[in-house]
Amino acid sequence: MKNNENGFVLITVMMTVMLLSVIILGLISVTKITSKEVMTNNMLSRSAYEIESVANRVNFTIRSELKNCNNSSNQNSNFNNQVNVNPNAIISQKNNEINVNGEIFCYKVIDATGGLDFSRNTPGKALNILTKFHHKNKQENQESAKILAIVKDYTDLDDYVSINGAEHAKYAAIELNLPRNSRMIFRSEVLFIPQLRQYFEADNDGRLTMVKMISPKGMRGVSSKRNIANASSSELQYLSGFSQNRSVGILRKIQENQSNNFNSFSGAFTPDVAGKLSSNFTTKPSEIFTIKIWKKVTNDLSVSRTYFVTESLKSNDLKNAAKLKKRQLYEVLNF
Repeated sequence: MKNNENGFVLITVMMTVMLLSVIILGLISVTKITSKEVMTNNMLSRSAYEIESVANRVNFTIRSELKNCNNSSNQNSNFNNQVNVNPNAIISQKNNEINVNGEIFCYKVIDATGGLDFSRNTPGKALNILTKFHHKNKQENQESAKILAIVKDYTDLDDYVSINGAEHAKYAAIELNLPRNSRMIFRSEVLFIPQLRQYFEADNDGRLTMVKMISPKGMRGVSSKRNIANASSSELQYLSGFSQNRSVGILRKIQENQSNNFNSFSGAFTPDVAGKLSSNFTTKPSEIFTIKIWKKVTNDLSVSRTYFVTESLKSNDLKNAAKLKKRQLYEVLNF
């Protein structure tokens, strides 16, 4: 009887030890997961502050260089110029690097002007350019009429369905609470319309550069004309009607003439080409730009963010920003 009791006690002790071991292992696992979550959250918070700090430094250096460039009595910059900025060609298509507190960040300055204008209540001109480029035959022209009707229903103030149009019922079928029934306030809204989505895709920087940025309420509108040096061959095809080979040749010629202070279409091209270019593009420096910044990842534990900030470089906007103690931001994305 005593031996039986000893066996029972042994089994009880073993089960208790096993149960405690499982509990301890569970606590260890939870502790590790919690510590990693805390570390990740800290790294995410730190990365947000870091990248905003870098954005401010790049922005400040650009403004300083422009100020020094415009001041004939002060041709030399006294600022720490880690940022590669040419005031005569501030938009750069290449990636640059900047060292901040031992961390390497990459940045790129992008022209934020230009593109098809969908900001109006009836963006007819933008749609005409779009459909004229893509739709050549009779069947495709019928598709153009459908797109015009759908966009009209999206932006008009009523909820009456136009012929071939789309109102709430059709969008509800694809689980979208649309249309807006007013003018678009974000350029990305063109992607909400299924019939338009196929014609627009993001560029290498993840931006919808073929669609003009829509200004926030109360801020100056963005120019529809992009500096020709920052245009793509696709834009020349869309807006001016050139073939792909002709567009590439025009851009190559412009790049070759950049060192000669290229400032006129008429001096470099025939009258018909110069006329088409001047209708849709400009040789003036861009006044609104986007800074794209991201952290250069050095190991698997690094947290990398991509930060976009779009601001005005127009002198009047800078003065007003100084008076109001705030910057004139068109768009800020941090992810």
